[in-house]
Amino acid sequence: MNHLLESQQIQQKLIQLIVSNQEPQTLLNSIVYELGFMFHNVVGADACLIVTGISETRLQTNVWSIDKEITCQSLPPIPDQSMVEDLFSPLISKTGPMEIGKVKQNQHKAVLEKLWQGLAIKSHLAMATQFQGNTNGIIFVGHHDTHKWTSPEKELLKPLGSLLGIAINLCQLQQQVKTNSLFQNLLMTVSKEIHQKSDLNSILHMTLMGTVKTLQVDRGLILKLRYKEPLLNSNSHQGIPAGTAQVICQWSTLNNEALELTKKTFNLLDSPLCDAAWQHSPEPLTIISPDQLAKITNSQDIPGIFPLDKIGSMLILPLMSSYGNDASSVVLGFIVLQHEQPRSWEADDIDLVEWVGIQASTAIIHNETLEQVKSLVEKRTAQLKWSLEIQSKLNEKMRKQLEELRRLNQVKDDFIARLSDELQHPLSKIRVAIEMLKHSSKEEQRSRYMSILEEECGKEINLVRDLLTLQNIESEQAKVKPQRIDLKLLIQELEESLGDKLAEKQLN
Repeated sequence: MNHLLESQQIQQKLIQLIVSNQEPQTLLNSIVYELGFMFHNVVGADACLIVTGISETRLQTNVWSIDKEITCQSLPPIPDQSMVEDLFSPLISKTGPMEIGKVKQNQHKAVLEKLWQGLAIKSHLAMATQFQGNTNGIIFVGHHDTHKWTSPEKELLKPLGSLLGIAINLCQLQQQVKTNSLFQNLLMTVSKEIHQKSDLNSILHMTLMGTVKTLQVDRGLILKLRYKEPLLNSNSHQGIPAGTAQVICQWSTLNNEALELTKKTFNLLDSPLCDAAWQHSPEPLTIISPDQLAKITNSQDIPGIFPLDKIGSMLILPLMSSYGNDASSVVLGFIVLQHEQPRSWEADDIDLVEWVGIQASTAIIHNETLEQVKSLVEKRTAQLKWSLEIQSKLNEKMRKQLEELRRLNQVKDDFIARLSDELQHPLSKIRVAIEMLKHSSKEEQRSRYMSILEEECGKEINLVRDLLTLQNIESEQAKVKPQRIDLKLLIQELEESLGDKLAEKQLN
């Protein structure tokens, strides 16, 4: 009767806790505390344990012990998952409490120690909790010493299964809502950052920081790859190509850890982890335990970038130049998430990181495209500037040539005018002399006029000869024969020939 009363009282307390709207972990801690004290007071139990996260294979435990404060912990992945399934399968298939026999305890000692967080429990009474026909958790009640569980003690636990199932489901829903809210906030922040900012480093830094905080991992890196030769198809899976990787972004949630890796570059062929991630592309490479990590790296990798002694789990996501079924897609880099404890990477975690990867890849491609366009614009601008300078020089040269042409035309006009005058003056004298010869009857006069004709005709011949010589000089056909001249006599002859004309114009 006492057991029935206690059962009813604890059920009422569970209902009150469920409707109290507490945080998920606070609610589970309160429940395991109330259950632990009840079983301790009624049947002398020493500890109580609630295991959740069975369906997601991410086990979480809330433990109460008479000699230990309440603790809650997300368990790292247990290497031999078959042992976990072997332990839980009979509990899940049974509708009521079940005592774990001594043989089972020996077989699953390592698993039970992890679940109890190191408590020395020898006797176990366990029962699966259900919500709408689905198992969502397991409750354990334990004794430090060997204990024979009686039917009344089992009946005390039996009616609590449905209430605990409701409480666990409520906690899971609240946690999902909280996680989805964090995911949505991250997605909105990343989208806003990409649309509002053009600085690639700022975008990637904020994106990595938000991802690390949202997924609650210890550290994160973004690596950018540079290949020695262009790749036609990076997913040929013939081995990672020659090239380098550079840390372009980093973030750590550990207060005592200072990362100084930005701009650090290493050879791709020297990193087994990069090789494995490249071979696994475009899918992310997930590592859940140090044992799996050791199989890939053989205890050797790039110091600082991949500190193997501080890595319990890891997720490496290739950043692709394109997504979908594009066979020509190239691996641009990696998002690297590192955690010091082993961890199972859930589908929601991977979906979030893949979405972040798409945004990061888009930002990198957009930035590289802008850089190429900027470089092309600068090149074209320089070419245009050079072309304008050449055009300006050509225009200046053309202007000078036009001025020279105008000057030469003027010289030509002056020369023709003077030549015309030089031709007309002797011809006028010749014409006058011819007219005078026609009307002259005296021999003396005819002789003087003939002399004038000979003199003026000689001048014309000399002038024509000079013009022909000048033409030969300009065509570079004339042969120059230097000779001495009497400059004074030449000037006197010019003066005699031009004397009348100069006097006529009052010149001397």
